[in-house]
Amino acid sequence: MMTYLEKQLASYSSQHQGKRTILTHFVGIPLVILSLLVALSWVKLGAPFLIAALFFYLWSDFTLGLAAVVLLAPLYYLSIHFEKSIPAFLIFFVAGWALQLLGHHYEGKKPAFLHNIVQLLIGPLFLVVEILFALGLKKELKAKIKHSPVISRAAGASLER
Repeated sequence: MMTYLEKQLASYSSQHQGKRTILTHFVGIPLVILSLLVALSWVKLGAPFLIAALFFYLWSDFTLGLAAVVLLAPLYYLSIHFEKSIPAFLIFFVAGWALQLLGHHYEGKKPAFLHNIVQLLIGPLFLVVEILFALGLKKELKAKIKHSPVISRAAGASLER
């Protein structure tokens, strides 16, 4: 039986199967996060937002949450250097979303968050999971996601095109 997080990761993964899509997201997602942290710095909410997201990740899966800290903490510290910069926000935001939309153009699928808003929180965790999988870690999670009915349907849909 899959946990809530495993189901969300499987759903996200079903929309992100192609290598080009994943690659564009490895750059695009951090840029979008950075842009949001810059914008949230205008109202002093960058740290609380990040802490809330990390709490969700840690609560969902402690190991993945710790790995997410490694990804997100540098983005927070980088955002401090661009605090209150509208041009930085615009550049990061537009570039990040442009890369992600390019990835979805390659994939031929809509962004996952259009189906489920929770997927906006899952995107950064997807990057963490992909890195852990590449390192040969979290093999059980990888197998669950790979054999999820959501992935099977996505693969079938890809073959039908």
